[in-house]
Parts: sequence; C-alpha cells; structure tokens
Amino acid sequence: MDAVNTSEKKGRAVGTTENGWCRAVPGGTGITVLAVHFSHPIPTVTTLQKAIHKVQLSQTILRARITNTSSNPNHRSFFLDISPTPTVEIKSFSGSDVLTGLPDRSSSIIYALVEHEMNLNPWEGQDFSNPVDVLFANLYEVDDGSVLVIRAHTAVSDRTSGGTIVKKLVDAMANDGDGDDDGDGNMLLPLEDLVPPELKKKALWARGIGMVGYSMNFLRSSILPFEDAKATRVSRIAKLDLGLEETQKLVSVCNEKGIKLCGVLTAAGLIAAVKSKKIPNSKSETHTIVTLSDCRKRLINPLCNNDIGFYHSAIQNLYTVNGQEDIWELSVKCYSTYLNARNKNKDLQDMADLNFLMVKAIENPGMTHSSSLRTALLSVFDEPEIYTSSEFLHHEGVDDYIGCSSTHGVGTSIAIFDTIKDGKLCCTCMFPSPLHSREMVQGIIDEMKKLIVDGIPAM
Repeated sequence: MDAVNTSEKKGRAVGTTENGWCRAVPGGTGITVLAVHFSHPIPTVTTLQKAIHKVQLSQTILRARITNTSSNPNHRSFFLDISPTPTVEIKSFSGSDVLTGLPDRSSSIIYALVEHEMNLNPWEGQDFSNPVDVLFANLYEVDDGSVLVIRAHTAVSDRTSGGTIVKKLVDAMANDGDGDDDGDGNMLLPLEDLVPPELKKKALWARGIGMVGYSMNFLRSSILPFEDAKATRVSRIAKLDLGLEETQKLVSVCNEKGIKLCGVLTAAGLIAAVKSKKIPNSKSETHTIVTLSDCRKRLINPLCNNDIGFYHSAIQNLYTVNGQEDIWELSVKCYSTYLNARNKNKDLQDMADLNFLMVKAIENPGMTHSSSLRTALLSVFDEPEIYTSSEFLHHEGVDDYIGCSSTHGVGTSIAIFDTIKDGKLCCTCMFPSPLHSREMVQGIIDEMKKLIVDGIPAM
C-alpha cells in the first residue's frame, strides 16, 4: 500500500538506529530521564517553561513528533515531524504525594522520582497515527527544593545529548529564558547517513557470517536468575558510588594500565555476577557485555556535544569467567578486547546487524530466555560523563543531576550510567524489576564496589 504523503511535513524519516529506538521505547527501553535537583524552589514555572522552550527552539530535533506515515496496518514507517513551535508543557506536582504511593522505591528522593518518571511511558500503546512528542517535563516540589524531570525519547537524545540539554536549560534559566534563538531550523541527518562509507563497508557474505555469529553467541551466553519473568516490568535503580580518594586512585591505576573505567566496570560486573550464583568448583560461565561509544568525532563531518540526537554505537563481546580472576588482569583483557574491535570499526560495520536483531527480539520475545527480552548481562559506556562544580553543579542552585534510561523492555540485565561528579564516581545502575530482584542486583553492585576498592591498594 502507498505510504501517507509527507511532502507537506517538515522533518525527515528516521534512520535505522532511530527506528530501532522507535520500536523499543513503547516496550519500556529507551525512556531517557534527566533529573535536576535545585537546592531552592524554582522562581516560577513560567521561567522554567520559557527556558525549556528556548532549548527546543535552539535544537530542532527536540520539537520533533514521532508519527507513522505508513497506511499499511502491518508495517510502521516512522517520521520525525517538526513542530514549528515548542510543545513541552510543564506539569507541577507535590513530591511527597507522589513518593508516598511508590512501592519498592529508592531511598533517595531524586532517585525515587527518577524511577517513577522512567516508568511513565507516553509512547506505550501508541499507533503513532497522531504525532507524539519526544520531550515531556514535570516539576516536583520537595522539602529541600525542587526536582525537574525531563523525559526524552532516546531516538532523539543519547547520553551526551542529555547532558547538553540540561546545561542549555540551566543557562537559559540564568537568563530568565530570554535570548535569541540560535537554531537554524535544520535537523541533523541520522547516524547511518553520517558514517564514512569506508568505515562501515562490509561484504554481504561477511554480514551473513556476522549474523550467525551473534546468534550463536546469544545461545552460549549465561543469564542472571529471574525472580518473576511473567509480571509486568518496571525499571529500578541500584547505586555504585566511590569517594573522592577512591576515585582518584582508581583513575590513576587505569591510567597506569592504559585502560578506561569501562574495562574495570566490565571486569567487576563479570566477576560479581558469577560469584552471586555461588557455582561450585569454580565453574566458568560465558556472558555478553555491550559497550556503548559516542561516534560524533568519527563521522564524515564530525559533530560536537552540542549536536543533539542519537549518535552512539555498540560493540558486543563475550567473556568466559569463573569468578576467581584478578580484577586488573581481567580489566585489561576486557578493555583490550573492546578497543581492538572498535579500532577495526566493528561497531560501525555491525550497526545494522545489531539493530535488526534488537527489532527481531522485540517482535519475537520467545527468542530470548523465558521471553525475558534480556540480550546481555551488562551494558557500559566507554567514557564516563564528567561534571565539575565550576561548569555545572551548584550553578543557578543546581544541587545534583542524574541522567539515565529505562531498560525494562528489550536490553541488558544491568545498564550502568557512570558519571564523575566533582571527582567522585557515581554509577546509576538500571535493571528490570521484578524480572530481577533489587536484593540480587544490589548485591552484585555491592560486590563490584568491593572488588574495585579492594583491588586498588594492591596496585
């Protein structure tokens, strides 16, 4: 059947990776939540509304509305339809009223609100025959100030973009939302269209072999135990935090070893996961790890952090461990394996394959263990987000900032969002509940911290 005419629409069709997120988000994975804790009440909702609208005006893609342009009921063709005017309407709530009714909530107020927000899914159940915004915002009044929470569709906002959105918002608030619109009205092309052809080139036979390889690796991979694979799922948070001195020592050891934090987090996660199962006789298990990387600097026309959209790639690697490994030896191995694959542009060459497999898993949950939609043990970023007080925290009353994404649809068992705030490592670790219990996941996270901290003095 013919597609709906889009000649009068302003915008563009989604790219392959964006299409994958358009499929995943309605199921619960890819709801990006940006929470800002202000240490004083926001002066007025009007000021905040003006600031968000200014950010939307400066970044065209944030005014996008997702719509389905196909008239075929069995096929969806997603299109980013650009609204000429900002669309976010801030709603205000009492934080205490919301928190009172939350079961199994995080102990921290801001984390509890993040958990609450990432389980509010405006894209769930939509057929997208009518356009749906990519950005939503709520304001919560709490005892020690206010918490602004922005929900963004991951198709238009990766982790880098999330930090940029918040920084632009705070800057706009400092000017009471005033200032000239610095956007040009154009929207960047999707990731696949910006990758240099020579970096993503892959023969058809190699692609076929690669697809078989990914399928075989999935069958070989072990999984974490399930508490309840049938109940409706939500995303929950476990935390891994290090102090200033611990973080400095950790970074110093990583620099000496020529590795990055992602290697240590991967190794600690692998060892802790296997140890949590208490397998006798040190039996080995094979687990899949997904490492995410910002591609902006590798594109035909390199982008900067201010260029908002989804421009991350992923590399999947398998590791076999028995839980008795030395954390630093395994850290070096994990990082070297990842770096070798990235240097060969495996993430760019396999981008279409991984997107295809993700969509197939969404369409056929039975392909995964107990229809759990778990595709790997752990996901990490190859670089942490880094913020200092002078550039962001405590500016305009900002006391804290958290950025993370939901993972209770298709995805990994644990997704780590690592940030270094004023020199201290803060990891927000997402997991699907009640598929996995909070007790089990927090136990793994606590063991990861112990492995990391105990391993530092030895070096």
